[in-house]
Amino acid sequence: LVDTRGLGKIGPDDPVPEDFKQIVKLIRAGVLKLTTPEESVRDMRALIDGLTPEQSGVFLNADGKAMPW
Repeated sequence: LVDTRGLGKIGPDDPVPEDFKQIVKLIRAGVLKLTTPEESVRDMRALIDGLTPEQSGVFLNADGKAMPW
């Protein structure tokens, strides 16, 4: 999950916007891991750089595993 709203910077005593209360609970519980936009782009570039012609047309998850389509 890419953090484009700064949710990872919300401290334990900071007010949480109503729309984000559920997701912040999941983040704090360790159910969801936040990634910065910079980390996301770095990882996507590394994944793209490692692709082979045999992978053409394959849908890949962020971890590089093929997704059924």
